[in-house]
Amino acid sequence: ATHVLQAAAKVNLTEPFDLMRQDNVDATAHLLEFCCTVAPKPFHHVSTQGILTPDMLNRHGVVPESARLGDIRSLPLYGTGDQANGYAYSKWLAEAYVFE
Repeated sequence: ATHVLQAAAKVNLTEPFDLMRQDNVDATAHLLEFCCTVAPKPFHHVSTQGILTPDMLNRHGVVPESARLGDIRSLPLYGTGDQANGYAYSKWLAEAYVFE
């Protein structure tokens, strides 16, 4: 492989984080590891609008490409208890790995 494009995700707005982690977080971590082995390969990550937080906006209301990942705690909660934000949090954590 010369490049890796990661656009896959498990999308379910009702499942808890524990059921989303393997597909959205661990898979991204494994692909990043693959990109760093033997011959380094560029990694292109397709994220989701679901990880955008208000603190990422600039003064014009735009999220610039260079914006740092925002504070997940500022997202509105969807669901209740263990189901709250399982998808958004799993995608946010995968994005945090990519930013590392």
